[in-house]
Amino acid sequence: MGRRRKNELGDVFEVLAMLPWWASLIAAVLSYVFLHALARPPVVASGADAAKQLAPVMVHAVIAGAAVFGQYLVPILCLIAAAMSMFKRRQGRELASRVATAPAAAALDAMSWQDFERLVGEAFRQRGYSVVETGRGGADGGVDLVLRKGQEGSSQKTENKAR
Repeated sequence: MGRRRKNELGDVFEVLAMLPWWASLIAAVLSYVFLHALARPPVVASGADAAKQLAPVMVHAVIAGAAVFGQYLVPILCLIAAAMSMFKRRQGRELASRVATAPAAAALDAMSWQDFERLVGEAFRQRGYSVVETGRGGADGGVDLVLRKGQEGSSQKTENKAR
């Protein structure tokens, strides 16, 4: 079986899409503020000090140049990830509702294993658990679930690793 090519940007986007939508929205705002501050043009001194400041000014110019594009690109990616997160959450709620109102177990028989894993995660969310889906890169492409219930520090943690 072939290995997946490593794509750092895709991995970051996947992590952002797994976060709650509001966390991706906060990441969009913070990334814009941070990169906008870096996008300021470098201040060049004149006179005898100009030669001494050439290397730091050039480094700042390269960083500022990348930040000019990044201040728009990174927040847009975060906003797309937030929209995907909202869509997946709504899809999970609709799936749980559809299965709950189905007259027989045929609804479970007809669903894919990905939908079943999504359904299990949504069922735990409805019971007060915090559910984090991790690892979509397994041999089965499955979603491993990390469940937490309770207050921070005294929370109960359960991991379900699909094998």
